[in-house]
Parts: sequence; C-alpha cells; structure tokens
Amino acid sequence: LSGYFGNKSLRMSKLELAGHFLIFLIFVYWLWTIVSIYQNTFWACIALFISWVTLHIIWYKLTRRTNKKIAIPVDQMVMRFIEIFRSIPALFILMVLVGYMSGVRVWGLGAIIGLLQGPGLGRLVRGEVLKVKAMDFVQNARLLNFSHAQIFFNQMLPNILPAVLVALSFSAAQAILLESTLSFLGLGLEASQVSWGSLLSEARKDFSLWWLALGPGLAIFVTIYYFNSFGRAIAQLFQSDQTH
Repeated sequence: LSGYFGNKSLRMSKLELAGHFLIFLIFVYWLWTIVSIYQNTFWACIALFISWVTLHIIWYKLTRRTNKKIAIPVDQMVMRFIEIFRSIPALFILMVLVGYMSGVRVWGLGAIIGLLQGPGLGRLVRGEVLKVKAMDFVQNARLLNFSHAQIFFNQMLPNILPAVLVALSFSAAQAILLESTLSFLGLGLEASQVSWGSLLSEARKDFSLWWLALGPGLAIFVTIYYFNSFGRAIAQLFQSDQTH
C-alpha cells in the first residue's frame, strides 16, 4: 500500500479515515488479547484477521461516496513507523513482550516474531512495488481503467513475488535464531514446551556431556543453512530469468 498509493493517490473523507483507524485499533487490541492470554489459538488469529479485512471492506463500501476527500500520505506514515520500529533492537522488544506475558506458547511467540519481521519485509516490498509501478505494462493497465485490485494482483504481484520469497527465506532463518536465543536465555517458551534453544541451555549445565549440545546445535545450524541456501537459489533463479 505504501509503495502503490504513495502520498497523494489514496483519498478518503475524514469519516472514512476515522472508521478505518478505529477498526485498526480494535484489531490490535483483540490480537494482543489472543496472543497474551489464549496464546495457542492459531485459528482464532486467522478468524480475527479475516474479520478485520471484512470490516475494512464493508466500511469502505458504506463511505466511499462521501464528499470532501483528502489525500492520505500512506507512504510517509508507513515509512516513519517502520523507521521508528527498526530503531529498536528486535531482541530487546522480544524480551520485553515475552517478559510481560505469563508463559508463552508456540503460536504466541511465533506471532510476536512474525510481527517483528514485518517492518524489514515491508521496506523490501515497498521498493519492489515502486520499481514495478514505473514499468510500461502497469501504466498501460491504468490507461485501460483497470481497478487497483486487478493492477496489483494480476500485473504487479507476480513481478514482486520472487524478491519477497527470497526475503522470506532469510527472515525465517533469522526468526529461528531469535527463538533459539530467547529459549537459551530462559525467556522463550514456557517450561512445558521444548525447543532447540532450551535443549542447548540444559546441555550447558554439564560440559562433560558435550553430545547433548551436539544435536540441537547441529539442527539449528543445518536448518538456518538450508533456509539461506533456498533464498540464494531463488535469487539466482530470478536473476537468470531476468537475463533471458
């Protein structure tokens, strides 16, 4: 949205903007409630996301014909938020959030790490959208009065997807390393949940039993290596397709 609409293309009335902002605040509140209290309700998070998108669409349909629309600087707002968010170390935010929550389960910790990975991926996607948006086939689609959804999903998304897949593979490796670090420090999953980081933490209690650390340490190394190799393979495939 930041790269596609920029600072002047998206126009809303004050009523539209207030409604969308209120729906966003309600979504954040319920998401935090699900992650911090229920923690393992993965399908509840999916249902909440679908409801959030549906409410935005309904509110847009109800208020799209209102007058006195103003330009919404989407790009500026999103980029300022990302810059502020990325100025704080991810590990520090994770330690604060996990310390606030009483006993973190797999889906809760996964949701937090996923949200922390979002701003970095957002900057990459924005850059790819800006690059593709300036190409001739997108301009031609606009001249033919294609809708925003048709332009984005049919014309732009197939061209930005390879770069996003590369970034996702590297982000997955980083997420595994973050979770292992937290569990190693005793700040990750609750005691009933086992992870590679918690196994490494248990192994350091007796250095004579060195083979206890070999399994989880090797598993972390191999998994991260193959995620990074997968990302490099996609990048090379994408570059070879561009040259041809």
